[in-house]
Amino acid sequence: NVPMLLRDFQALLAAPWFARLHALDLSHCALGDRAVVALAKHPVARNLRDLRLANNPVGRIGLNALPARLAHPKLQSLHLTGLPLNDFGALVVAKNAHLGTLRELRLGEGVTEHGLRALRACDHLRQAAII
Repeated sequence: NVPMLLRDFQALLAAPWFARLHALDLSHCALGDRAVVALAKHPVARNLRDLRLANNPVGRIGLNALPARLAHPKLQSLHLTGLPLNDFGALVVAKNAHLGTLRELRLGEGVTEHGLRALRACDHLRQAAII
């Protein structure tokens, strides 16, 4: 639960070992859109199996940056609970056919029945447990 400054996050991204990660839990780090955009551009985004961004102030800009970069068959778990996105987050995920390898998707309490219907209607998310 320690806020991470953008410059500290960028230093973390520059570490030589960072690109070899397969799981990344950045929950409760106070990361905003700029940090998530930087993560999305980093090569590690294509190697992740598990990405947890829960309880960060990520908005539409950050969420929109993720899908294209996470369009890799390795991603199995995506945790976005506690992000101030509501149904928007659900619709971004629902539109990304490249997330078909997800086995677990956590969006949290802000998603209404409208967002859940959009997710359940997606053929590419049939195997995902939507929580």
